Amino acid sequence: MSRADTPSYAEAGVSLNPFSAEYVQPGEIPYFFSPSFLEQVRLSSPTLYAQAFVESFRYKFPLSTLIGCKTLNEKLADAGIRGQIIGPHGSGKSTLIESFAEYLGLTGFTVIKETLHNNQRSVPRSLSAKLSALPDHFPDTPSKKTLLILDGYEQLSFRNGIRLIRLCRRKNLGLLVTAHSPRLFAGPVLYRTETSCDTLQKIVSYLIGESKFVPGDSLLSDLRGKHKKNTRAILDGLYDWWEKVQSLRIEEKPQKPQ
Repeated sequence: MSRADTPSYAEAGVSLNPFSAEYVQPGEIPYFFSPSFLEQVRLSSPTLYAQAFVESFRYKFPLSTLIGCKTLNEKLADAGIRGQIIGPHGSGKSTLIESFAEYLGLTGFTVIKETLHNNQRSVPRSLSAKLSALPDHFPDTPSKKTLLILDGYEQLSFRNGIRLIRLCRRKNLGLLVTAHSPRLFAGPVLYRTETSCDTLQKIVSYLIGESKFVPGDSLLSDLRGKHKKNTRAILDGLYDWWEKVQSLRIEEKPQKPQ
């Protein structure tokens, strides 16, 4: 997947903050699957693992992201193109579905994405109209190749959630939702997101690139504990750390003689 340009250096010699919103928002960073999950894939599906390695040269995806997306795609297919991604707030659910949606687009899927916000108890009218305009399912309809990804499914009332599931079945649409905990009738849980130390290290390394300014393990551990593994909040803390480091650089920079 493509990423934002590497932060450049201003005339003053101070780099733009790699932890600013334009670099860390979902869609700008790939989702890094946990090492334990990738090891399970390597042992249980060596063929898939090898295929992902070959495809990594063609697609702009980190290898770990590609392996995870291919595995998730197989699980989704086995579940009848229905399922859930579960995880606590700030654990990377939105980042994961952005990476997965991009991968699915490369495999021939049509993906419809929608994000529900706090207390949004019903499906937005624009989405409802788009889905209703699709033809109904008939016996000779080919297998599902259109997938609705709904981020924040738990915002829907139970009644509206059931209505959406029924509509997707009638239109022969796949449905993938994210939620903080498993939801009834939304399909099997395909993956649980979490913020491990290894995952956090990968995110930081990806963002800072070749910069010589690297947050220490103790800082990452403190931020992880302080923010209860909330990646979004941890990155906000690293934004503040970077600003502090750069301000100290300016103060320490020797003044040119007049």
